[in-house]
Amino acid sequence: SILTQTQVPFQLFITDNNSTDDTPTYLDSITHPSVSISHNHTNKGFITAHNEALEKAAGQYFVVLNNDLTVSGDWLGIILAGFSDNQVKIVGPVGCRLAADGVGYEFRGDDIDYIEGSCLAIQTSFARQIGLFSTQYEFMYCEDSDLSLRVRAMGYKIKKVNACVNHIRGVTTNGGVKADVKGYSVKNHYKLKTTWDFYLKKRSFEREIFINRTAAVGDVFLITPIIEHLKKENIHLKINVITKCPQLLEGNPLIHKIWRTPPPKVQIINLDGVYEANPFMHIVNAFAQFMQISQLSNPLPVFYIKDEDIRSVAQYSLNNYIVFHAGPTHWPGRQLPIPTFIQIVEILKEKGYQTVEIGHASSLPNVDVNLTNVSWSKTAALIKNAQAFIGIDSAPMHLAQAFQKPGAVVFGCVDPQYRIINPELLRPVVQDVACRFCHHWQAAPRIYSGCLRDNPVCMNRITPQQVIEQLEIALNQSVPHQVSPMRLPSEAVLSN
Repeated sequence: SILTQTQVPFQLFITDNNSTDDTPTYLDSITHPSVSISHNHTNKGFITAHNEALEKAAGQYFVVLNNDLTVSGDWLGIILAGFSDNQVKIVGPVGCRLAADGVGYEFRGDDIDYIEGSCLAIQTSFARQIGLFSTQYEFMYCEDSDLSLRVRAMGYKIKKVNACVNHIRGVTTNGGVKADVKGYSVKNHYKLKTTWDFYLKKRSFEREIFINRTAAVGDVFLITPIIEHLKKENIHLKINVITKCPQLLEGNPLIHKIWRTPPPKVQIINLDGVYEANPFMHIVNAFAQFMQISQLSNPLPVFYIKDEDIRSVAQYSLNNYIVFHAGPTHWPGRQLPIPTFIQIVEILKEKGYQTVEIGHASSLPNVDVNLTNVSWSKTAALIKNAQAFIGIDSAPMHLAQAFQKPGAVVFGCVDPQYRIINPELLRPVVQDVACRFCHHWQAAPRIYSGCLRDNPVCMNRITPQQVIEQLEIALNQSVPHQVSPMRLPSEAVLSN
């Protein structure tokens, strides 16, 4: 019926999930140029089959189809017309409601919870961006309701249309499938109810959470990728943060409220000690794993600069300048000796750069402009407009990451692979000493105020030339950490 009734250019992907009858022979006899057949050696189920087909799709729209249905008339044209509203992300002929226990049923009205996966269309690029069927569900069941709920929570719409699709129903599950479909049904419905319990109770995506990370300034700032991700997943989510170091969160429009102490009688997501307990994991990944986020949409921290601070930077007549953050810090293994910093400044001034020092204390007497002890927003504006950044492992370094500034950062007791997100852009400078990165191989609680060998050679042996070399590589060769959107031709892809 697809080959004879489809009036729109299309590809048809058919996945044979290890059929044991004559299906493989029949499928291999199809010679239509728009049809591609995949034979699986095991029954991977509905979810995996369609997720794999999505990876091969070249069309603008991806249409999920059951095998026990037929189509007629301008079925696909009617479905694709449903995308005329750019806020609509999922279209299909069968709309369903969810009972309080998460079990779905067909609903004739328009007040639907999800589009049934027997025939479901979604924009291909959007599906790749958010993931089609969540892999927390296995084999089959609940993947379609979860998809619609995810899309609606993001602020988009789903739409039921009167397309000519006849679903026979029950043929697959009643046709001798060896898999334990009842077991998958029970398991997946439990996961659906657990994930979306707040929605099933209120029929609303509004929800409030409280995230706690007490200190320090840079560590607290690195929860902003988590906040951005959660807000993209649910625009109705109210995110509260409990911290004693809110400096780099103030003015963030995605945060509902910042608390110094926890409010009474609320459930708290406590990030204190999370990355400390995972010393061989990037701090952002440790936070994401604890929050059960499998893949962050963007791992970079986010800072919102005040407009007046962006304008105020212009008054200093800075041009082609490099920002320095020399500390100080009470960790010897994070502090580059100040004489080394002074030499770096002189070398760069000879090369024609202006130099600006930022931070909470003045340490470099030879910079062109000293702008220490200013607001964090003005500090961020200075970093954003700078040619490059040079400094230590501290909060200003994370601001440089937020604005994707090239530069060089010195490391000793901390391993840069667990702090820097794009090392091709913000390049680490380290010395090859046997005891380096002691912050990670020491047992907790780790030594912050001292050095195990009473001489932090990991920092003391770093030379100005090493820093300059990495800076020049960053300026000449590196590119910002970005994911380019995928461009697709305007054809439909059908997955059966």
